[in-house]
Amino acid sequence: MSEWRLFEPGTVPFFTTTEFFTEHPWIDPVHQLGHAERTAMVAGLVREFVAQHPVTSLVDLGCGDGSLLGQLRDLTIPMWGYDAGTQNVEQATAAGLDVRQADLLSDTLEFGELIIATEVVEHLVDPYAFIRALPSHKLILSSPSAEDSDWHYEHHAWAWDMEGYADMVTACGWSIVKHVECDAPANVHNGIQRPQRFQALAAIN
Repeated sequence: MSEWRLFEPGTVPFFTTTEFFTEHPWIDPVHQLGHAERTAMVAGLVREFVAQHPVTSLVDLGCGDGSLLGQLRDLTIPMWGYDAGTQNVEQATAAGLDVRQADLLSDTLEFGELIIATEVVEHLVDPYAFIRALPSHKLILSSPSAEDSDWHYEHHAWAWDMEGYADMVTACGWSIVKHVECDAPANVHNGIQRPQRFQALAAIN
């Protein structure tokens, strides 16, 4: 298992707080290296999962500006999302998406039968507690898979390779039904340029 805590135990990094995400400006996905690749990967996994494990609704936690929800509109099931970012919610609403502003850890949320959380758990102080508390039996998560203690986005609190990510999810009581990975354009972290990779998994319990 390869898992890296990227902050000092017992601390709460400012970039994990609701205030940080509420005030974070919207960034056009066109300018986010790897966004298109990882979103397409997750959308494909959602479609495959729903075909094999039919669901009546889905919720996207930490949905940003709703890019994934926009790609899934043709599923014709109720779907909505939550995000803390004020500008993200404004962008999603302008695009006709049902995205609501909320703190994922403390607010009362409406959950769908399928819970999706893309690029969320690496931002949390306690991703294990978050995953264990999800009130559903169907889950899709995604995160970077090439980051480690030496090379990672400055505002990430955790990093995992694919084995470590799978171990975390199974330790939280979930059974993985599919685990995929995609390549993405190179990015620079800590002054080092490397190719990015992202992973997504579908799980049931």
